[in-house]
Amino acid sequence: MKLIDVPKAFATDEQCLAYLEASRWPDGVRCTVCGCKEVSKITRKVTTKTDNKRPTVYQCLEKSCNSQFSATNGTIFHASHLPLYKWFMAIALLVDAKKSMSALQLQRHLGINYRTAWYMAHRIREAMTEGDGPKLEGVVEVDEVYLGGRQRGQKGKLKNKDVVIGIRERKGPARLVHTENAKAGTVYEVVAKHISKDAQAIMTDENPIHNFRMTQFKKTRHGRIRHKSGCLDRVVPSGFDKALAALFE
Repeated sequence: MKLIDVPKAFATDEQCLAYLEASRWPDGVRCTVCGCKEVSKITRKVTTKTDNKRPTVYQCLEKSCNSQFSATNGTIFHASHLPLYKWFMAIALLVDAKKSMSALQLQRHLGINYRTAWYMAHRIREAMTEGDGPKLEGVVEVDEVYLGGRQRGQKGKLKNKDVVIGIRERKGPARLVHTENAKAGTVYEVVAKHISKDAQAIMTDENPIHNFRMTQFKKTRHGRIRHKSGCLDRVVPSGFDKALAALFE
């Protein structure tokens, strides 16, 4: 779907909910708590386009459950006061952006405050994070990227930016891990979780956070690329930093 088609296809909460329901329950609505198929549909009147109420909810008819739910339960949209069409538009903008889109840009595009825009971008990027898989054992490339657009001043240049650690086995798909920061301890936890101690080699840039001498990877070959000097140590993770940013745009 093209970006220009998104406002037409998802102009109202009803359209957004219909899409979520069809994607989540292709074989019919089920209770999100007990999984029961016996449910009743409740339609609520939405008076304005900015009304926070979901127009459609469901009531589970299982006596031991009796829960009320909607297609947004358990999703990034759950308990949000924003209309769904703004969420869908935010997702479209973030996915379509060739370069990382900042919270300030979302704020302008969606007509919301900065704090809400930052929260939305954070939740959407977190939801896009790849799941876990078997530990990587070949030549593994690791890089970190800060997402959120340019910010003025050196003191707060990383403030309110999302940190994503990218890991991939050479020529394989990238795993994207959203983290709170890019401190050495945080990055090492991600590396230890996704890379086997028997890996053939770990490739990083010259950032001092990548130091494995006192870890389980002390015997693993560690190659670096020196961006500032242009010199290379051992194998170069060609274009991985650019590929990582592109994968998460």
